Amino acid sequence: MPRKIFVTVSGGVAYAVEESVPLGYELEIIDFDEIKEGSDWRSDEAKAFCIEHGTG
Repeated sequence: MPRKIFVTVSGGVAYAVEESVPLGYELEIIDFDEIKEGSDWRSDEAKAFCIEHGTG
């Protein structure tokens, strides 16, 4: 299973350059604005991270 890098976004737009992600890592964007509106596109790992760090 690849390791993950979480990128959080609130009040803006995130752009990721896939080529900048180290080999063996997966990038996941967590958009708090979409979550507040009712969407939840986070993975189980991202949800656990957010809950552990008090961010949703």
